[in-house]
Amino acid sequence: MKLQRLLAVLLVLACGCSPKAAVGPTGKKNVPASNATASAPAAVPAKAEKATPLAEEAPASVDAAPVVKKEETPTEDNSPAEEKASEEKTSSLVESPASNEAVVEKVVKDTATERLVLLSSGGPLVVEITMTIDGQPFDAPLKALVADLLKAADTNGDGRPTWDEVISSPALKSGQYGNLPVGNEEEARRMVRLYDVDRDGEFDANEAPRFLTRNAGQSAAFSLQSANEYRNYTQLRSLIGLHLDTDHDGMISREEIETSAKRLRSRDADDDGVLLAADFDDSPDARMTGAMPNRRRRGPDTAVRLDALTRWGTLQYSLEEMYGVNGVLDDESFPLTPGLFRQLDADADGEISEEELQALVTIEPQIRLEARFGEEPQFEKQAEANGAAQNNLVPRPPQIKLLEIAEPLASQTVAATDYAQRITLALPGVRLEFFVNDGVNNNIAQQAAVLFQRFDADKNGYLEEEELPEVALPGGMLAFADLDNDQDDKVFPAEYAAYLRRRQGPAMSQIRARAADHADTLFSVLDQNSDGRLSEREIDSAPTTLAKLDANADQRITGEELPSGLILGLVRGNVQQNNTLFAPPVRRALSAKDAPRWFTSMDLDADGEISPREFLGSSEQFSSLDVDQDGYLEADEIEGDEIE
Repeated sequence: MKLQRLLAVLLVLACGCSPKAAVGPTGKKNVPASNATASAPAAVPAKAEKATPLAEEAPASVDAAPVVKKEETPTEDNSPAEEKASEEKTSSLVESPASNEAVVEKVVKDTATERLVLLSSGGPLVVEITMTIDGQPFDAPLKALVADLLKAADTNGDGRPTWDEVISSPALKSGQYGNLPVGNEEEARRMVRLYDVDRDGEFDANEAPRFLTRNAGQSAAFSLQSANEYRNYTQLRSLIGLHLDTDHDGMISREEIETSAKRLRSRDADDDGVLLAADFDDSPDARMTGAMPNRRRRGPDTAVRLDALTRWGTLQYSLEEMYGVNGVLDDESFPLTPGLFRQLDADADGEISEEELQALVTIEPQIRLEARFGEEPQFEKQAEANGAAQNNLVPRPPQIKLLEIAEPLASQTVAATDYAQRITLALPGVRLEFFVNDGVNNNIAQQAAVLFQRFDADKNGYLEEEELPEVALPGGMLAFADLDNDQDDKVFPAEYAAYLRRRQGPAMSQIRARAADHADTLFSVLDQNSDGRLSEREIDSAPTTLAKLDANADQRITGEELPSGLILGLVRGNVQQNNTLFAPPVRRALSAKDAPRWFTSMDLDADGEISPREFLGSSEQFSSLDVDQDGYLEADEIEGDEIE
């Protein structure tokens, strides 16, 4: 490898041409040595995975051209003169590895947006996600929390907080900021050794996030974890696949298709007409079925974050490994996004170099999403006396929204469902799922009100020291003085709410993402409305749904005919809740505003429909209400508030 690299450099010096990745004896381009990756396939991802939790990750080495912007990419019919001019224009931008990283960082430096590439079975898909917390860019809350922490740590007011000040600060000693409480002197010194990364004794803006978050979520406002546990996984070996494949011959026969509804209903132990993924798992940990996997095997990642720290050489190797024929990419390598290869191949030489790959940062994304967490600004009318509008923050569940699917992916999208917390896209041979979950209690004002209702004995609107026992407070270590910010011997609801916000601050200000190959796309296919469960209608229609998977019409379903799947979850909350948070949410039941009360009362399985089994009226009444005569009552079929 070193010899090949040396020969390439000598060739460049001799002819003055742009260096290209050396071609190995098999015709496969070798990963550039600048990424310090071994030629063995397993070594690349394994190296990319390793990181020291207490040290900043070193930027990836970029030793050639910066990102090629869209308007600089030669079109297919460029003349040689135009190609040369374009190449010279790009070459003129080359300064140094540092400047290249700066270009990439500048391009992606939108504080409300993150960009990922999902390595689906049909090719790489660029996904851009706009994220907000409390109506602000997602990184704003953590920045504000760090600034507040640095100020609190600077007890002598000299503008240079030290670790000695941190371990002696009353505001930090009890863990008011969600940080580790400072115990005895030995524990304090151990904590300093853990978080004072540069060993200079100063408490700076790089160390504060680590101290706040206890190194969770890469100590950043956004982090991505990629799991490839089910890469190249045969879906017929999934829990539901094994249940339907009664003779265990590795395929679902015509007879097994026809009896699939009966087989599925046999797993409905509680006879509620609904099946969850856990209903097919007989293991002691069945309650965890449905949660996203977090294990990573050797091989390409499921998703890669596109930013200034992207290891472009590793990503290039992953694309060649997954989509190349003998490691060589061409026009037909990415079936879901035809034209992407030519778009990235800026010099039209039939190869995508490490430098050209960086255009993934600037090209139009195939999928654009929006994710919102926390409280939402809402204007509400004040007293009619002044008629003015006041901007209040209103707690609400997290939301994810599909903003755009770009062509040609849009025209290939077979189906799409978009709920408040979950999105599913059915593409040829691939199913994509995106969801959000929130483990943070946003209603801080309500939490404060509960405390005051319990302890404000004289109902004067504030608490005095004798009214507030220390053991009553979350954490149990706070003294009255820790809450009495203005030291007036009174604690008001706003002061306690401020404490709650500080204490929950780290969890409230971090969004964690996990991308993984889907463990059971067969369940996802049967779940036609993508609400996370199989309803009575979906169980009854299972034979029809399965028959559609028989692409070659040979009366059986093989593993090759089942789609692969990718799932991306965005969550907020304590990392210890990850197993719960990284389970796709089930669609909520209809509320009184969605349907009449009698409808929601009869909808026992909360699937938004009423089956004949759930309906408490006569069969004649059911038939008269079933406008489309499909055997189920939907909310939009009900016009009146009462059954006649």
